[in-house]
Amino acid sequence: MGKLLHRRRCFVPFVTAIALALALVACQAGRGGRARPELVRQAIAAGNYEEGESLAAQWLTSVERDEGPESLATARALDLCAEAALKNGKAATPSTMALAERAVRLKERHLGRDHVETAVSLHDLGALLLQRGESSAGFGVLDRAVKIRTAVLGPDAPAVADSLDQLALSLIQLERFPEAELHLVESQRIRERTTQQSPLALARTLELVGLLHRT
Repeated sequence: MGKLLHRRRCFVPFVTAIALALALVACQAGRGGRARPELVRQAIAAGNYEEGESLAAQWLTSVERDEGPESLATARALDLCAEAALKNGKAATPSTMALAERAVRLKERHLGRDHVETAVSLHDLGALLLQRGESSAGFGVLDRAVKIRTAVLGPDAPAVADSLDQLALSLIQLERFPEAELHLVESQRIRERTTQQSPLALARTLELVGLLHRT
């Protein structure tokens, strides 16, 4: 009987420890929920833009609470929110513009105007401006993104081609066709070097080439 009581006394703290551990895991899962950056990106890549936007908003709320609303982590979460909202057809919504502009402001404060991460936010802001029909403003922002990415990553980086495509689109909208063609030729050159890794990226550039020749 004494041995049985001893086992019970040892078992109770053990069970309590397990319960506390499970509660801690549940609490941590509740804080982050399903809203993690990789899940946001997966939703966007799969074309589930409504879900992506919702998850991005949840992630932003979590990061602002844990890291502060003026942190670099918040700037990165803002990038995701702006991208998801843009893909979800909300370019004209003032809140989408506010997200993109705030991301640029925070990146410039924490990293500087010429940092490669700042160029990510500039690229997103430029793409947003183009969708809003603000071609001149978009051109200026995207030109900055191209210059930063070229200087930091080198002229053959796929990210440079991404911004060149958007820059060319702004020039097409502005009817500056010879300049647009020059940028698309450069973008296509980069894409063809990496076509095995990113065939869809080349297809997007060629789509813009087709748009240019239809105008």
